[in-house]
Amino acid sequence: MRIERIRLDSSGELSDEYLFSFSKVQHLYGLDPGKGESFRKRYDELSRRETSFSRSRLVEVLRQFHSGELHHPAVEQNIRRLEKPGSVVVIGGQQAGLLAGPLYTLYKAISVIQLARREEERLGVPVIPVFWIAGEDHDLDEVNHIYVPGPDGRLIKHRLPLSEGGKRISAGHVLLDPQSLGEWLRELGRMLPDTEFKEGMLKELAQWAEEPVSLTRYFARLLHRLFGRFGLVQIDSSFPPLRRIEGAFFERLIADNAALDEAVGDQIKQVEKMGYSSPLVLHPDCAHLFIYVDGERQLLLRDGDGFITRDGRRRWSGRELLRVAREEPERFSNNVVTRPLMQEFLFPTLSAVVGPGEIAYWGCLRKAFSEMGMTMPVLMPRIGVTLIDRATERYMGLLDLSVEEIFSGLDRRKRQWLKEHAPLDVQELFADAAKQVEGLYDTLVQQLSPLGPEMRRIGEKNRLRVMEQLDYLKNQAERMIRLRHETALRRFDHISLRCRPGGKLQERVHNITPYWNEYGTEWIERLAEAPLTFFEHQVVFL
Repeated sequence: MRIERIRLDSSGELSDEYLFSFSKVQHLYGLDPGKGESFRKRYDELSRRETSFSRSRLVEVLRQFHSGELHHPAVEQNIRRLEKPGSVVVIGGQQAGLLAGPLYTLYKAISVIQLARREEERLGVPVIPVFWIAGEDHDLDEVNHIYVPGPDGRLIKHRLPLSEGGKRISAGHVLLDPQSLGEWLRELGRMLPDTEFKEGMLKELAQWAEEPVSLTRYFARLLHRLFGRFGLVQIDSSFPPLRRIEGAFFERLIADNAALDEAVGDQIKQVEKMGYSSPLVLHPDCAHLFIYVDGERQLLLRDGDGFITRDGRRRWSGRELLRVAREEPERFSNNVVTRPLMQEFLFPTLSAVVGPGEIAYWGCLRKAFSEMGMTMPVLMPRIGVTLIDRATERYMGLLDLSVEEIFSGLDRRKRQWLKEHAPLDVQELFADAAKQVEGLYDTLVQQLSPLGPEMRRIGEKNRLRVMEQLDYLKNQAERMIRLRHETALRRFDHISLRCRPGGKLQERVHNITPYWNEYGTEWIERLAEAPLTFFEHQVVFL
């Protein structure tokens, strides 16, 4: 495995300023992730802070979650280390996507593992890697599919229906049906080429759901399979025992809800004043909490001195909702604003590993942390990776393509290559021909004008027909050139599909299964152990 590093072009968004011009946005965040001293400052701050969490209760919940098939000696050792006063965590999370969703989920887990290892060596204290599974999210359309490269050069959206009768239900409450998943996996097998790893991969994926299992548990089993040996501790945000130790903070979020909302609103205005569009679009009077009512996850809004569901069907006074939080905390869940706050309440967080979108919305939260008596951890960008399979690497060599060209101007390079290898310049040839035809008709129509306006109209109509035929001939000539160089153009298309599908980064679209099928999973372990950088994009040749 060979790794090259590049810096991607800036998008000009808030996340890019955070990564490469931190001083411009420091007032929105606090600690600079590019400076080692930031982690020492954060650790010292955690050491002085009055703990808002119970280590023993948290450890008990983590052990419950890792019972049975999620038990691993390395994970158990890290859970034990978290019990020790002075230990801290590096944490990152993601939605529970089907088969782990896009590849960046795996890269976030690797980032958490690597950063925890680095900071433990630097600080000389236990630093535990933790992965937060966002099991409370209810947008199932975002997690019910994977994309698979098809034989025709297009991506296939392979979808597993996760309908729950149209109800808004958290991913952690969705049960996978073994029969439906089994058929879905068999269809996946038919999409993938036969390899030495295919049968074993499909067997493993099916074994993890031989009986009904929640989507989040299935997700956890896959991550455990890949990263358990590295001691990665996981927790599902929808895990009922975790909810029970979150009750006290839900009460705080309810009691101080208006002030929390005002703090978020003020910082959003700051972000917009700096010229950035707000990464958070909030409902007026949003309580930043959800509540389960009649089996459905409902957004809570403030309504005078009380609270109301977004559909307006249920209302509670402030006192009534505090009682629900105290007695039935499992009915509540967080939104994009309160999830980082809850994470801070539960864990002694040295650093949170985040993606570009998360960096942007965390930029709206510093005042919210302050309102809750907290400070933000060091936000560290997750690593970015593009995998180059062996066929793609071979095609790059045949086309004399550099890594940089893949990320900036692949379509332009394709057009340039075609122009260089064409026997004639079709564009120039037909541009000259069109100019000559236009000139001829200008003269001809002018000479026919004494025959009256009808003749002029017929002449103009005839001109359009001739130009259409000329355009048809041009298209046919270009088609013949493409056919002559069909093999090379297919190689360009292969590279685009594998590395920049739809113009997006590979990690945001592709799933692990095509690479597992072709190379097994050893490359994942090697990637977790390789020296990676957090501020450059890694191009990994498999």
